[in-house]
Amino acid sequence: MHNFCCDVQQKALVWHRCFLMAGCFGKSCGMERVKVWWRKHVAAEQQKVLLWERVLASSSTHRTGLRVWSTVSNMRNQIDLLATVTVLGVLEQAYFALQVIYARRKYKISPPNTTGHPEFERIFRAQANCSEYFPIFISLLWVAGIFFHQGMAAACGLLYLYTRFKYFQGYTVATQGRLGPLYASARLLWLLLGLAVAGLLAHFLLPHSSAWMAALAQPLQLLGAW
Repeated sequence: MHNFCCDVQQKALVWHRCFLMAGCFGKSCGMERVKVWWRKHVAAEQQKVLLWERVLASSSTHRTGLRVWSTVSNMRNQIDLLATVTVLGVLEQAYFALQVIYARRKYKISPPNTTGHPEFERIFRAQANCSEYFPIFISLLWVAGIFFHQGMAAACGLLYLYTRFKYFQGYTVATQGRLGPLYASARLLWLLLGLAVAGLLAHFLLPHSSAWMAALAQPLQLLGAW
């Protein structure tokens, strides 16, 4: 399209010069009428050129939009598992908070009181403990997923949410029922921390070692595809 516009402009310039040269030899041959006709013709061609330039501009904008959308789609594919685990974690926290509300209504304990029936105290403490560790979990999940491996971090995140759910259920029944899931969730947090640190060290200390990163990610390709 750009070449077409250039050709039209070049033809208009050549013909305009030819008619100017012909006009120097006399006006008795109707050159004035020809000049008028030529001016209208050139104006029409210029309008076509402007139209094609607008079409080219809009086409370029469309291609730029497609490139941006492709980049965004690739970014989504790189963080979709992390985003899914994050939403599941938020829903789990909402469930824990609702259990505290139901326990307050059941045992008639109004805020800001946090003591009363033993079962309410266990539910309240279980929800508070899960809320305290949730920001740490989310931070480690995203750092490990971005800098180490998304699939590995997402798998650890799902296991952590499961152990936290079992922790809440066990704590609701008895204080001793919280210990097993609590230790398991702590180990998963340490694992996420290790993955995050390893990924950051590889990012800063080995920025040009793509072969090393490929060798490290190869055993995790199956998990990442999942």
